Amino acid sequence: MTKNQHFTLAIFFISTALVMASCSGKTEDVRIKLCKKVTERLLNEFQPIVFNSNATQFRGDAAITLNFTVNKPGDEHKAVKSTCFYKYEIPEESAIDHVDPLFAYSTLPYAMSINNKTLPKEILTKAVSAEQLEPIIEFIEEIKRNL
Repeated sequence: MTKNQHFTLAIFFISTALVMASCSGKTEDVRIKLCKKVTERLLNEFQPIVFNSNATQFRGDAAITLNFTVNKPGDEHKAVKSTCFYKYEIPEESAIDHVDPLFAYSTLPYAMSINNKTLPKEILTKAVSAEQLEPIIEFIEEIKRNL
């Protein structure tokens, strides 16, 4: 390889690294977003809900735990946590699993707990369904308004 080719290759790798670094503004994973939305829906009467942190544990399935505060009458800023559980769905690993470890997991939770109390399956199913339908209903309402 000539010096010119080495220089061109070096410039390519440096510019690629810079572009990738500038694009690394990672957005929040859809599983975390959904867990937050379902939590807000279920605890709507305790608004505002302020999310402080989240943590993901991988033990076969993924468990996303959200730590937040709610405004409970007589006990403002009460600390609460909710955990959403997601099934592992990809039977074999790929390179994307190492970049985004949640990629291999379902996008819908199969179970959820609030302060370690497990929600009944039917309540979780209704809350998740309502969360999925909300943008569709809003879109249809906007179309109706513009007709």
